[in-house]
Amino acid sequence: MERLRKQVRDADAILFGNPEYNYSVSAPLKNAIDWASRPMPKNERGGKPAAILSVAGGFSGILGQSALRQSGAFPHEPGCLSSS
Repeated sequence: MERLRKQVRDADAILFGNPEYNYSVSAPLKNAIDWASRPMPKNERGGKPAAILSVAGGFSGILGQSALRQSGAFPHEPGCLSSS
């Protein structure tokens, strides 16, 4: 986790590749996001631009991206772009 936190801290922006899983977020991705965002309020992603990319076509990709947004993964980003 320290390696992941350092990579996030050193990055200019974050691109989340969301492999849609049953119209939601895969467990490994959600777990990595949760661990990298702790301890609060010191969030390594705070204030960095972010985007979500999904390769699932149509409505599946949209629902997967929506689930990622609703999971609380983006509380501090000024803006997050999505693409499916």
